Amino acid sequence: MSQATKIKICGLSRIQDIDAVNSALPDYIGFVFAPSRRRISENVATTLKNRLDSKIKAVGVFVNENIEEVARLYELGLIDLIQLHGDESENYIEQLKASCGCRVIKAIGVGVHLPTFPKNADYLLFDTQSQVRGGSGKTFDWGLLHRFMDKPFFVAG
Repeated sequence: MSQATKIKICGLSRIQDIDAVNSALPDYIGFVFAPSRRRISENVATTLKNRLDSKIKAVGVFVNENIEEVARLYELGLIDLIQLHGDESENYIEQLKASCGCRVIKAIGVGVHLPTFPKNADYLLFDTQSQVRGGSGKTFDWGLLHRFMDKPFFVAG
């Protein structure tokens, strides 16, 4: 079964970023709440989300954040999906989904082989394995993904 390619642009932090994506209309954008130079506050996320075209889904990016905080931001309507870049387990994902009913993207760092990962995420996001969590900007062997053609996934790039 073939699915249409969807686009996600991550790390938005300025009004200009929102204006640009509103004209381009990607499927998803990302607000980074994890430690990063692209990290934004709840107040900034509120301003940006209020300006975001309603056709675009906002994804909150987290690394090992407590479930209550992630669920709170989701329930405020600041984010439509949750992307996890840490060591979150199947149990963590199960508790998060039970807490707020959210859809979850689980980031998987790919090296020479695919590591084991939680099976209960709604989507997977494959990125090159690195010491830095999230968005390395480096490529990996996409041939490793052949067995995931029936599971929705993103490829970072």
